[in-house]
Amino acid sequence: MNDRDAFNDGIFGSLWARQMIALTGGQHESLTALRTTAKSIAASRTTADYHPAYGPGGVGFYPGDWAGGNLWEGKESMANMMHVSGSSVGLLVAAVYTEWVDNVAKTSKSAPANETPR
Repeated sequence: MNDRDAFNDGIFGSLWARQMIALTGGQHESLTALRTTAKSIAASRTTADYHPAYGPGGVGFYPGDWAGGNLWEGKESMANMMHVSGSSVGLLVAAVYTEWVDNVAKTSKSAPANETPR
């Protein structure tokens, strides 16, 4: 899950999170890796000083280099490209979903622990 490949992980991140929660009731160590990755992605988002080789720059893009650096940018996979930012955002959404499920479980006793909200 946390292999730093912006073109693979984010695409299926939300589906994977929903399935993992349904199968484990939200109690699986890989959810921690997902949340840690999402925090790193959020922390790596571009700032006003982001000026890619081409295309728009500025705030709000999510690069493929989730641990910092610019390896992907050096290969012309810019954060301002939809498939790069979009895939990274997929993992952010998946992590938020798992947090939401945790909060619902804490406040509601009526739903079984392994039931995935729809």
